[in-house]
Amino acid sequence: DELYANVFPNLDVLVLFSAAEAGPQVVWQAMHYGVVPVVSRYRGATAENVLRDGETALLFPVGDMRAAAAQIARLDDALLSQLAAAAERVVEPEYLLDDSLRRWAEAFDEAVALPRAVGESLPSLAPSGVYERLHLPPALAHALRKLTARLPQPRDPGDEWPHHGAIDAVTIAKIDELAAQLDRA
Repeated sequence: DELYANVFPNLDVLVLFSAAEAGPQVVWQAMHYGVVPVVSRYRGATAENVLRDGETALLFPVGDMRAAAAQIARLDDALLSQLAAAAERVVEPEYLLDDSLRRWAEAFDEAVALPRAVGESLPSLAPSGVYERLHLPPALAHALRKLTARLPQPRDPGDEWPHHGAIDAVTIAKIDELAAQLDRA
């Protein structure tokens, strides 16, 4: 509530430096309030057709801070007003958190209301991790996971789905290439 009442209405520009996004919810929410987004050209930015360079946003190459600063420097009163009005028009109310949460709740309610799907037997699952493949007791596997979770872990810049280890690198590369093709389209 504080964000919507006091932060977004008092901003002119929101800068996002992400290299990977599943959709920058905070940017879209800010746009609803006429905040001009200056956003890195992350993979998928143009495919969403919300962030249009020079129309609804200003984009810059990922990691190029000089280009980001140059985009901000372009924002005289006229361009700021033009982009703010376009940003506000392009986003729909469903980009706001309350509507997004309402739609998630509806989807969960619909799923819970479905009849149970009961099969004749449980599917056999392949061991999901190294500890299971080593046939360690579940309690020991859990304790080892808790212990190793405290160690520094390498972070993938796109560690949200689909990059969170659920699929292999070849599939991730295919998804990235498809997103790149959409961005070029």
